Amino acid sequence: MTPEQIRQGATGQAGTSPTPFAISYLQLCQISYFSTDQIAEAVPGVPPPGENAPDSSIGSWSVVWGPAKDWDDSNLAYAAAYTDAASNLPVLLVVCLRGTDVHVDDPWGILKQLFEDLRVPDQVALPWASTSSARIAKGTLSALEVIQKLSSNGQTLSDFVPGYLNDNQQPVLVVTGHSLGGALTTVVAPWLQSLGTISTPVVPATFAAPTAGNEDFAALFAQDFTYSMRYWNDYDIVPNAWWNLPGIATIYQPCNLAPPGYVTDGLTHFENELQGVSYTQPALNTQLSGSCSSLAKTWIDQAGVQHSTHTYMAPLGGTNIMPPGGTGVPPIVDYKPG
Repeated sequence: MTPEQIRQGATGQAGTSPTPFAISYLQLCQISYFSTDQIAEAVPGVPPPGENAPDSSIGSWSVVWGPAKDWDDSNLAYAAAYTDAASNLPVLLVVCLRGTDVHVDDPWGILKQLFEDLRVPDQVALPWASTSSARIAKGTLSALEVIQKLSSNGQTLSDFVPGYLNDNQQPVLVVTGHSLGGALTTVVAPWLQSLGTISTPVVPATFAAPTAGNEDFAALFAQDFTYSMRYWNDYDIVPNAWWNLPGIATIYQPCNLAPPGYVTDGLTHFENELQGVSYTQPALNTQLSGSCSSLAKTWIDQAGVQHSTHTYMAPLGGTNIMPPGGTGVPPIVDYKPG
């Protein structure tokens, strides 16, 4: 694709397909789960949008900020640029967020961790829209504050992003993440936009994201971003948090799998804690039609397979990015049933 075709496709112009861009962003999300010292090495292995393999004669990806993470490795961010070979100009700047602990082996464990860490029953206002009735989970705001403080080469994202865009003829800015990184995307993108120093289009792109806020937050998000991307597998439990907890209990009935007792007990606890509190997913979305994995013989294993980035990549038709040197792949990238 030419730079202009990439700009048009990345911003959802009429007649373009989002799929090549979804593949690129999901590949960058896969890399966010690699060890920190592998990220800069792995990013150049992402093909140009619409291509099946890296081709430097067309263009190339590189890390231009980060990776940066907090002290306990629970939040990580990096920025990657796609540079067109002919013009030698960046066309896309992608801020990729990782907020899910790579050491948690299954999505139910992820949901338990998120419920506790994000303090889901407690909702707070957005600092940049304090007069609005939009609310997000209190812990999501705390995670945003962590992302805001991350630094690479002495620059935070609020320092780096506007400067990079201004210095490189305003490439399209994309914010993306998988799982909790997707929920963080829905608050980091409007935060960056609220800085008032970014004139280029900002495109949030999420995969397998739980909800970040209430109905008014979803409405404000839709107002702020006329084009965004949200991909979710209808057999994945995580996108059902926290707006459709009853659906989690029955999600694998077509696979003849019932949740274990500790899951049903946990869901009951979540529902009791969330009495009077609502969550809503942003409206714009692309549903990926899932199917039962024949390899997963238990409810937990089915949840693990369905949430993994490899499962999300399959219907998009892209190539999965593997860690350099053949090192171990985190379960959230490619879940292997026990």
